[in-house]
Amino acid sequence: MSIEITTDIITIASRKGGTGKTTSVFNLAYCLSGEDRKVLIIDLDSQCNLTDTVTINDNVNNTIYNVINNEVNIKNSIYETNIKNIDVIPASVELANLEVELSDNDNREYILKEKLEDIRGIYDYILIDTAPSLDTLVVNSLVASDYALITVRTSLYSFKGIEQVVELVNLIKKGFNPGLKILGMLVTQIDKRTKISKEFINDLKAIYGDKVFDNSISQNVAIVESTLEGLPVALYDNSATSSKQYMSLAKEIKERSFGIG
Repeated sequence: MSIEITTDIITIASRKGGTGKTTSVFNLAYCLSGEDRKVLIIDLDSQCNLTDTVTINDNVNNTIYNVINNEVNIKNSIYETNIKNIDVIPASVELANLEVELSDNDNREYILKEKLEDIRGIYDYILIDTAPSLDTLVVNSLVASDYALITVRTSLYSFKGIEQVVELVNLIKKGFNPGLKILGMLVTQIDKRTKISKEFINDLKAIYGDKVFDNSISQNVAIVESTLEGLPVALYDNSATSSKQYMSLAKEIKERSFGIG
């Protein structure tokens, strides 16, 4: 008897670039794929950073752009990667044009949600990497998702960006996707040699409470090196601090997604 898979769809979002968003998608995909879990990562950013990071085991003929434009079935845009249990739907630079191309579509907020319905139950997790913006594609991703994971780096200017993403999530929840929840806020690129990171996390928790993940990600040369090699840091160096942090974060995500009602 086959076991029915419950698919958790998670948008990884940030208002600003440089928050470790793509790196976190890649590393969390690996950490969540343990115990034979299947993970799909979707690159919804026209910069194609996630697509360029992973190793795809075939020639890419279709991308998420072709799916959203109704040119191909979503199942024909999924490619195996070189990492067991992780598949990818790649991006293309043409995504940058979709804001204009979809402007006359009255149903544009729901396009990705409708496409993903065809593959719900195939994957345990679908992680969507979005551009550092609040455009139509980000709206599409949040409308299609069960959870939003917000990445943030320690900076005085980060609070406004976080507030903007939270406001967008609340608008999506009110108008399009009442089931959408904030899974957590992930602080990245922490420099533990300074007090600034600790103070930043304390201030963030004072505002958002338990929406801030208990786990955070430190600055670590192993992350940079592993990304250049196209490998999750836990495969590149499982003794690295960042490797242990992403593993702990994956465990926290599983606990939170199970417990959020």
